[in-house]
Amino acid sequence: MASEVTRMEGGKQAVLRLDVDGAKELVNIGVRRASAFLKLGLHAMDFDRPHNLTLSGGVAYNFWPTDIENVVWEQIYEEYSCWLKGCCLKELDQYFTLFLNELLVFAELSLKSGTSLSGKDIMEVRARVANGTSVSKKVSALSKKIGSVDNAVHFSSLTSARNALTHGAGHVRSRDCDKEGLLRVTWLGMEMVIQDGEQEHVCRDTPLDRFQVQVPTGAPVSVRYVEQERVFAEGDKVDFSPQELAEICAFFRTEAAKKVASFLEFTDRIGIERAPAKQG
Repeated sequence: MASEVTRMEGGKQAVLRLDVDGAKELVNIGVRRASAFLKLGLHAMDFDRPHNLTLSGGVAYNFWPTDIENVVWEQIYEEYSCWLKGCCLKELDQYFTLFLNELLVFAELSLKSGTSLSGKDIMEVRARVANGTSVSKKVSALSKKIGSVDNAVHFSSLTSARNALTHGAGHVRSRDCDKEGLLRVTWLGMEMVIQDGEQEHVCRDTPLDRFQVQVPTGAPVSVRYVEQERVFAEGDKVDFSPQELAEICAFFRTEAAKKVASFLEFTDRIGIERAPAKQG
């Protein structure tokens, strides 16, 4: 899906094609990278540990004792798991930033449709948008510009968790906390609900086929998105389960789709034509 913005250059009308599907694919790439790398890293922890931690090449470099005690190995694996999860959140954050940059540029260019706009002007817009690094601020800026729901609070909390993992050696720092001294990490997670008569079965960690329903004709199944929350105190070690990280990956992808839909509604409202779908 793309939108077309007209601009005037040298007295002639030109058309800019805004590739919103290409922008959304940036988030899909980030989600695939984050989930794949996390899976590979966690999977490696299931195998027998190496005999040593020597880095070998032309010359062998050894920064650890020859005999590493079991308690030290346990600490290494714990820190490795923390490092992996921080990298996962960092990957999601980086690619979502690239996506937001594209939509912010598209939104600004859409508002300038029909005006005199040079290639230099477009480059200046891109440079100004790329200058900021805060995902939550970019989410708020985009929401304000296109008139969509501002849910920057979720992204701000996830960024704080990422910062604690990558810059705080995995522990919550005072700067990561709110006025109550807590780091509240929130996101929207999907729940599948089985309505078994008057009883409701919520499926997040358990497969649907594990539930035994009592309704003779079968129980209806629905899907809903609800806010999930993890709370950490200052000094706590930040940790997420694989299930939670999978939900967070899905959250980024779902939010990207929502923001693209809101952007297209915005361009419709201001009279920007949608480009015909490419054939083949």
